[in-house]
Amino acid sequence: MYRGRDDSDLNDDERYAFKGWIGEKDFINKEPKPTFIDLTSKKVTYEMSLYPFYEIENATETATDLKYFSFREIRQVKLIKKKYIYPDQGDITEDPEKITLENQYVIDIKEEYRNSISGKITLPSTDAKGRIITAVGNLGESSKITHIFFLPDAEYQLLGGIDSNSSAFNGMTKLKLVHFPENMVSLKYIGDKCFNNNFELVTIENLPNTIEYIGDSSFSNASKLVIQELPKNLKYIGSMAFVNCYNLFATVLPHGLTYILPGVFTYCRGL
Repeated sequence: MYRGRDDSDLNDDERYAFKGWIGEKDFINKEPKPTFIDLTSKKVTYEMSLYPFYEIENATETATDLKYFSFREIRQVKLIKKKYIYPDQGDITEDPEKITLENQYVIDIKEEYRNSISGKITLPSTDAKGRIITAVGNLGESSKITHIFFLPDAEYQLLGGIDSNSSAFNGMTKLKLVHFPENMVSLKYIGDKCFNNNFELVTIENLPNTIEYIGDSSFSNASKLVIQELPKNLKYIGSMAFVNCYNLFATVLPHGLTYILPGVFTYCRGL
């Protein structure tokens, strides 16, 4: 996405943004305001050397180019809310409820970029026409993404859980950091397997306290992720949600937490 320039020398919230191609003279002189060469209109009739020009940008403030994403409208999303009841016989039965979300506008990574988009990406808050994005669909299995940022004006309500193929960040094996803006109040639902198998994920910055629902296996196998406390408004945790989260240290459960399904804290060594 950024012409392959390594940004490991920058801060977590900074990245190199490719701005265009420049000539050899500007490159050698390290010209801060070079002349860009438009390859779409230039007919090359002789040998020439071109160099990529980058600027450092703040990933918390600038959205990634919309060309990498597709958008879709889902009229109705239903999240399963299981309630486990223990009858006199001791058997476990399910009494499921459904949480219904209306008119979700969903962002996905385009299939043609799924294996090439890399590094630090910032999810846009709106599409090209200004329509507000409210849910993350399928960004998973994009194995080269290391950081994900949400903009300050983001109004996302739901991460994953749209359908069986929409598990948000599931399987992002190189993902290290997810950043939410401070005081984000829109996010309420984390769908099944949202952060599942994020083996390198260490930090989620500003996890919103407005989150009420964490689905099945949402954080399973995120073994490096450090979680000091759970969202204060949390009401429901699905089965196996934090399996193998070795660095979960949240010893105080939220006051309004009503349902904790089986296997939630299996192998959580920090508890």
